[in-house]
Amino acid sequence: MKKINLFIMFSIILTYCSCTTMKISDKQSKDIEGSWELNHITNSEIAFNDLFRDEKPTIIFDLKKNMLSGGTSCNRYSGELDRKENKINFKKDIALTKRYCPGDGEKTYLSALQKTNSYLISPDGKTLNFLLDGAVLMSFLKK
Repeated sequence: MKKINLFIMFSIILTYCSCTTMKISDKQSKDIEGSWELNHITNSEIAFNDLFRDEKPTIIFDLKKNMLSGGTSCNRYSGELDRKENKINFKKDIALTKRYCPGDGEKTYLSALQKTNSYLISPDGKTLNFLLDGAVLMSFLKK
């Protein structure tokens, strides 16, 4: 009888934990909606303000249409959103305008975007981090 009670108690705890985790994931998924502006990029030998002198890159998530769009600081891009929970993939076809862009800002941004495989949103919902295997590649602020 004690084994059955322990099994039932364990099942209830496990069910509660899974529901709580699901709620956090659902909230995080919805929090990505909207417009974000880049404020930090790692692994660049050039200072952030020198990479993006006139305009900072942006990314906009439209969850209803399952689309993303934004600006590289020079060109505009858009494409289908490929994500599940906190995993995200920018390796699918993304349309990009073809304006000439001086400097390394666009190349650096697009390279980091291609490497990104997950994201994390701060508890206050104001910062979005793009990650590669848990390490922060880029940080964005909610606009």
